[in-house]
Amino acid sequence: MSTTVSALGARLAYTDLAVERSGARRGELEFAAEVVPGVTVTWDPATPARCVALSIGNGSRRAAPDDHRDVDRTPWLRLAAVTMLDHRLYLPLNRALLNAEIAVAQVGAARTLARGEPTRRDLIDGALVRARSAAHELVAYLDRWTRLDQRAPAPLAASLAVLAQGLRAIAAEVDGYDSALAAAIEALDRLISGTPLRARGRRGAAPPPDAPSGTARIDPRSVRARVLRLGPAADSAEIQVVPVRLADRAALRVRVPAFEPLPKAIDLPDLAVRLVHRRSGRIHGYGLLGLLDRVSDRCFEVVVCLTAAAGPRDVRVELHDAEREPPPVLTDNAELCRVRRATLFLAGWRALVADTRLWGANAAPTSRLQAVVGTLAPHGDEPLWSCGPSVSHLKRIAELGDRPLAAVLRGGKPVAAGAIAGDDGGAAEVVNSVAGPGDLLAAELAAAYERAVPA
Repeated sequence: MSTTVSALGARLAYTDLAVERSGARRGELEFAAEVVPGVTVTWDPATPARCVALSIGNGSRRAAPDDHRDVDRTPWLRLAAVTMLDHRLYLPLNRALLNAEIAVAQVGAARTLARGEPTRRDLIDGALVRARSAAHELVAYLDRWTRLDQRAPAPLAASLAVLAQGLRAIAAEVDGYDSALAAAIEALDRLISGTPLRARGRRGAAPPPDAPSGTARIDPRSVRARVLRLGPAADSAEIQVVPVRLADRAALRVRVPAFEPLPKAIDLPDLAVRLVHRRSGRIHGYGLLGLLDRVSDRCFEVVVCLTAAAGPRDVRVELHDAEREPPPVLTDNAELCRVRRATLFLAGWRALVADTRLWGANAAPTSRLQAVVGTLAPHGDEPLWSCGPSVSHLKRIAELGDRPLAAVLRGGKPVAAGAIAGDDGGAAEVVNSVAGPGDLLAAELAAAYERAVPA
């Protein structure tokens, strides 16, 4: 571990960045974001104002503070939150806009450090590369809206203005003029101001179809978000498995629906399939999914041969990102259900909040929240996932009614536990998950705008 990373870790630890949480209370939405080489911040929307864990270099949680200068923790939490949402949020986010936001979060964290620190330079260099690579597509995406001759709604315009300010901060780190960053900033300013380029008609945007029914379920932790399509409910099965013969050997055809819109081919990870014996947990087959780019419904597919020691009924299918270390064999079905509940709620709740930020009570947030709860297959009033809310907490939020709830969500500020009638703090935690470091991305607001006003 370098001296620089050690000192940085000590200073982050000194800010009381992390909140204690026992292993038994590990949340299914926790995500370990390596915000800079050697420093990993684990963030959970359930505790947005503090990270769950801080890993420095060799994995130690904290280091003794050898530098008492107080590092502003908020930009580091925002960087961890944006990274987590990039990996775990199943909403149709524009890749270029999201990459620009990650770059802005990187430079925000960098600016908490002194100019002479190598970690600061690493963060800024990473932000420059990411922002420049996103600039061309970002301009094309934003100008589609500008051509409609419409001013962006105030919440979206405010979020885009913060993004433009962040890109200006990145540009300020460059010696001389940067045409790519300048073009992106100008495109943001055009959309914020509502200055039209030329008139253009609108086209309808159909919502993606539900994932076809299958026999196995996707574990959202094992594959990056927005590559595979989750089913509409926590207990839905998306992975289709069909026994076939391949060269006189028993095999399984595995097919999984693709997310829409699907990332570009260069951004797609390699997706691995493994066949796991239901009783022993041993692996009886491997394969890599390939994309079937069908016109009607794109999907990933592979045919995997079985070993002689197992038949089609003896194994279950598991998927994971082939570029990462394979996860442990999943043995707890209840854990998978909690993970899927958490993931579906994250997407449904944040989409609801984005619509409400833009359109207020007209977005019908209470009925939308009730519909989200219906996808979670809850049992009783236990927490829907570890460290998550119960159904009664979500009912407390819905009982506010459309107008009061819209006022709370549009404020974008944390609320106290006593602000919601009958709440023991769990309902407030849900509302606070979209405030502070966990505030909505500009990409989320843009996606909500696109749902209502397709370009």
